[in-house]
Amino acid sequence: MKILYATAEVVPFSKTGGLADVAGSLPKSISKLGYDIRVVTPLYSSIDIKKFKLKKIAWNIPIQIGSYMENASLYEGIIPDSNVVIYFVESQKYFGRSGLYQENGVDYPDNCERFSFFSKAVCEFIKSIGWIPDILHCNDWQTGLIIPLFKLKYNFTHTASLYSIHNIGYLGLFEKEKIEVTGFSWEMFTFDKFEFWGKISLAKAGMVFATAINTVSEKYAEEIQTAEFGFGLDGLLQSRKNSLYGILNGIDEELWDPTKDTKIAKQFYLFLLHL
Repeated sequence: MKILYATAEVVPFSKTGGLADVAGSLPKSISKLGYDIRVVTPLYSSIDIKKFKLKKIAWNIPIQIGSYMENASLYEGIIPDSNVVIYFVESQKYFGRSGLYQENGVDYPDNCERFSFFSKAVCEFIKSIGWIPDILHCNDWQTGLIIPLFKLKYNFTHTASLYSIHNIGYLGLFEKEKIEVTGFSWEMFTFDKFEFWGKISLAKAGMVFATAINTVSEKYAEEIQTAEFGFGLDGLLQSRKNSLYGILNGIDEELWDPTKDTKIAKQFYLFLLHL
């Protein structure tokens, strides 16, 4: 089985929160089960190409963003301590910055362009190498657009898709005029597709078109179906309750092993008694 894992951040290459930890450990565990899982993420300026021995494998892939064309390049590497292949989408214009999503607490005003570019570049690259995944696993709003692109624009109809909600509070909201940046027309600006209170939501786009949705625990899966914790998407999630799952986040047992951790005051062994 072939699995493409799309994420905006992944340890040890980039990180702002828990998504990066999951993205750096889950693919390794899945690979150990014998599946061909590959990760794709942006090549931020903070990622050391030489340190991680990344190899450039594709140049100048044309990507249309609104009325403009921008070029994407691709690098390939391996997630440390694994056999998992990871691809990096390069664009100095969109990812050659000091932050991942913002600077000094302020979001980049062109985040819709940045991650629409990333999403389209992923699709174009997958199409060019002919490695069509059986499962597309996208994480949070930054990769939500890949799901409808796969299904509606690239006709990868045999690929099942999973959209993971790590924090539903981040919806990827942008002004409605940005719909053209995504590569879709105004017919997608409806309440049952991209539209969210007069804006577009890339998170909603992922949830609407995904084969299944999951989140970080069974309890959180229940909570986000309520008006109190659903951030306005509780109705959508209730309508998809039969394909909404809560799977408790795990940890990388090698990275967080207290017998090896050099960043704690003293290494120790943990004994669990099963009574």
